[in-house]
Amino acid sequence: MNLSKYARIVSCLAAGGLLLVGLFLLLNGTSQVARADPGDLFVSSSGSGSACTQAAPCALQTALSQATDGDTIYVVGGTYTGVGSAVITITKSITLYGGWDGAASGPVVRDPAAHVTILDGQGARRVVYIQGNITPTLDGLTITGGNASSAPAAGYGGGIYSRDASPVIQNNIIISNVGGITPTYGTGGGLYLGYAPASAIISGNQILSNTSMIGGPGNGGGLYISYSDATIRGNLVQSNTSSHYGGGMYISYGAPRLIGNEIRGNVAVRNAGGIYISWGAPLVQGNLVVGNLGGGDGHHWNGGGMEVSPAGSPTITGNQFIGNSAGTGGGFGLSTGDWFTVTNNVIVHNSSGIRLWEVTRYGLIAHNTIAFNGGEGGIRLNYPYITPTIVNNIVVSNTYGISAHADASGTLDYNDVWGNTTQDYNLPGALQPGPHSLQADPLFVDPAGDDYHLRAGSPCIDVGLDVGVTTDLEGHPRPHDGGYDLGAYEYGLWHWLYLPVVMKNHP
Repeated sequence: MNLSKYARIVSCLAAGGLLLVGLFLLLNGTSQVARADPGDLFVSSSGSGSACTQAAPCALQTALSQATDGDTIYVVGGTYTGVGSAVITITKSITLYGGWDGAASGPVVRDPAAHVTILDGQGARRVVYIQGNITPTLDGLTITGGNASSAPAAGYGGGIYSRDASPVIQNNIIISNVGGITPTYGTGGGLYLGYAPASAIISGNQILSNTSMIGGPGNGGGLYISYSDATIRGNLVQSNTSSHYGGGMYISYGAPRLIGNEIRGNVAVRNAGGIYISWGAPLVQGNLVVGNLGGGDGHHWNGGGMEVSPAGSPTITGNQFIGNSAGTGGGFGLSTGDWFTVTNNVIVHNSSGIRLWEVTRYGLIAHNTIAFNGGEGGIRLNYPYITPTIVNNIVVSNTYGISAHADASGTLDYNDVWGNTTQDYNLPGALQPGPHSLQADPLFVDPAGDDYHLRAGSPCIDVGLDVGVTTDLEGHPRPHDGGYDLGAYEYGLWHWLYLPVVMKNHP
């Protein structure tokens, strides 16, 4: 399946910043050393007895039964299986570390890459079950082979199930788990997080090749986040599949923060290949959403990269939606009854750009760069009662630029709409471009190389409207040295201090 022929754009790194990033990666990749203390327990796959010390490690279940709140369990590399409904059940505020090297004495050394610690559900049971008002940490584990087909919570969270807890789930590989087989419904193939407070964190994980359901309806192939205000940051969510909505992830209610994730190559058989959001007020910021497919059964469904439906109040800012595909809303679709904010996004090379439909009412679409999208083109208002404010955008080289239902309304001004192959504007009703609208080449630095910064002399510099957007996609201040610039990037000399890193996505 050819999900995309196009590139991912990685936000440019300052020359000075490269040194810091490189140093961080170097330090982060080395073994981690700790000192054992009385609250530490040690586990190996061949462990026995009840000492659970570094010199005499015990079995995993023995350590879990002995642990009390605040204890740390170090697990040596190896494969761990279980019986019953889950490989492990966590009911206390403990820390579970994978990647221990197994040394019988001396400093405790962890290296999850060298000493791979696998928790394997063997296709017969869920891997991790977390329940209650607790604050556990899972770090450095490979969680695989989970199947949430049996009670408790049948059909929810094949890899990890967490409800009413505030977990920190970080630096794990969550791979090849299934939300449900036997139930009629499956949710969260890799991870289900329900009723979690803002202190819950899902960070730095690889969430790969999980499935929400086999043989029935299912949502959230990689993750399902429900009634939660957690932070989901810096994860790779790739090649997951949902039989209904949200191939990569499904967000329902709450106000979670999705920050700096890479959502790549996920498939939803119906809607929202990358991210599906229903209700709630999530923050979707700084994510790379690339090569996802909504409508994997060949039907024309919505939301290749993302869909927001029904009502909610999302803030969608500073993201890159690249090479996503669906029947409509290839970049993303919005069907929301409350206020939405869409700012500083790059939306390029999708089967179509942004689609607003059904009950969408009020919102701001500002400072986005929308280019080279097919289908319905750059921005499509597909319902009579849509009344957004659409300003300060660059909408170029799509099939259509901006099109609307005859009864759509709102504000449409201060945009550069140019070079769209079929029509720049398809506006049969009262909604028409305002007097500050442009139709000119925006003079991108290198669109063929996916660099959509503005060149010196661009007609999009200093001609925008102040709508309260104070930074651009890269965090540079708006305005800079004059008025507000159109598109996702503010023009400035800092661009020439950056070393662009561009990676093509070849299927």
